[in-house]
Amino acid sequence: MSITNGLCYSIKEIKKGGFVSKTMSAADNILTRIEYLRKKMSNIAISKGYTDLESVAISQELDRLLNLYENIKEKNIKG
Repeated sequence: MSITNGLCYSIKEIKKGGFVSKTMSAADNILTRIEYLRKKMSNIAISKGYTDLESVAISQELDRLLNLYENIKEKNIKG
């Protein structure tokens, strides 16, 4: 998986605790990362604008993580 501005993480990195505690579940790690990126995107969008490349990159990463989180939730529900 490619890395855009150091924001992109694979599920393997999430499971290995690539950016959050190794004791947290993958879903918890993703939610923590989503919250962090939401705050970061808001701050950057306010200071640089919503169409700034960094704002857009963070928004795209948020979309990817939200989709990943939904996939994990669906798999957990289905068993």
